[in-house]
Amino acid sequence: MMALYDNGTGYFRNGGGWGTAVSLAAVIRNASVSRMAGCDYVMATTCDENANAGRGQFRNEFSDDTGWWAMAWLDAYDRTGQQRYLAAAKADADHMQTFWTSECGGGIRWKEGLTYKASISQQPVHPGQRDYRRPDRRRDLPDPRAARLRLVPRQGTHRV
Repeated sequence: MMALYDNGTGYFRNGGGWGTAVSLAAVIRNASVSRMAGCDYVMATTCDENANAGRGQFRNEFSDDTGWWAMAWLDAYDRTGQQRYLAAAKADADHMQTFWTSECGGGIRWKEGLTYKASISQQPVHPGQRDYRRPDRRRDLPDPRAARLRLVPRQGTHRV
């Protein structure tokens, strides 16, 4: 996979935005499991080269694209403990919250300006789902949609 990474752009070739997010998450998770730090520069390069592109913090008009980025940055934070990755994940989750609609039982719209809700925007891509899989991280929040989009990093998982 690293043969497809472009150090100049901080993207994986032919991956586009969401494809790069998914690829980045795969690299981070592999590095965490294998305890290999050789690819850690990919997190920094991708963030440095692209954090201010478009709407900033890896946000765009598609909720699923933003969700993939949020998951990748939360993985990066879990791996490194660097606050900039957590800030990006939180910005993405906050952006996704703007897609919330109560229509048809509630959910996240797929694209700004549309009423369509795609399952990919709901779960398991949804960054808030991580929190629900970890009951020890649950907190009572007054707004149910805020609870869905809350990001809490995993404790004790920072590896370098």
